[in-house]
Amino acid sequence: MFLCRPGRPLASQGHTTAGHADLRQARDDVRRTRRPARGARAGSLDVALFRTRSFANGNITALTVSLGESGLILSLPLRFQNVRGMDALDAGLALLPLAISSFLASGGVHSLSQRMSPVQIVRLGLGLEIAALASLALLIRPGSSTWVTGVPLFVYGMGVGFATAQLTQLILADIPVEKSGQASSTQSTAWQVGSALGIAILGTALFTTLRASTESRLSDQIAADPGIGGLVDAVSHSAGALIAPLSQDPATAFVADAARQALTQGVSVAAWVGVVALVVGFLTTRRLGGTPASATPAPDERADDPVGDEQRTN
Repeated sequence: MFLCRPGRPLASQGHTTAGHADLRQARDDVRRTRRPARGARAGSLDVALFRTRSFANGNITALTVSLGESGLILSLPLRFQNVRGMDALDAGLALLPLAISSFLASGGVHSLSQRMSPVQIVRLGLGLEIAALASLALLIRPGSSTWVTGVPLFVYGMGVGFATAQLTQLILADIPVEKSGQASSTQSTAWQVGSALGIAILGTALFTTLRASTESRLSDQIAADPGIGGLVDAVSHSAGALIAPLSQDPATAFVADAARQALTQGVSVAAWVGVVALVVGFLTTRRLGGTPASATPAPDERADDPVGDEQRTN
């Protein structure tokens, strides 16, 4: 760095010229990085992809399906641990039927696809998920055994295996190969957004019900002793983790009992919200393509078909 004082010449004309050249080069580099390539879009996502009906509607389906699935994974472990008194390992084992049936269903999709189109398999999976969540919402009680949750979870996992395995194929079926990478990342984003929305929406339904239902069950006690209202707030803020400590104290056991019932009711409400989301996802499949891939002749077969060539010529 050379300083130029008033009344004095520059220290080195050669260094100054080199410095100006470096500045021009840096300026040109910045301009090139900001200017998009000729013919390229400024954005990273080609929104023209959503003009493809199967792609647009398939992403809506994926979002709603993911919304319903993720909320279930949030609410049930809380119920297993805070209502049933399970530890983290036992709560994970209670969810095992979902994973096992999903694995089995994914493996059985190949044989099922010989008799059904991909969109029919997706609808079958969503139908199983809706039936499983609805039965869970109807049957679950504070004292329900793991069988009451295990059977619906097994059926739900079958639905997840059927629907998820074919939905990605349907979303990308009509997308050109050169845009398949961008389309694939977009549908992955739709799944992630659905998961985030599911945790937010179904979690809100769960915790809102937990607090409101506990307060409703203890309204007389709260009116007599406002301190009980503080316990209700603490249970809500802990997502039900304080139920076990409160149940060990005879003076607060009634608060724990009310919170157990409220948390179970919250799981039921969250399950019904998931059912609504899955029904919306099921309805969006009406606009997905229903023609099996095997029904479209291969390019080589069309090229070797003299009748087809004559018809196209005429």
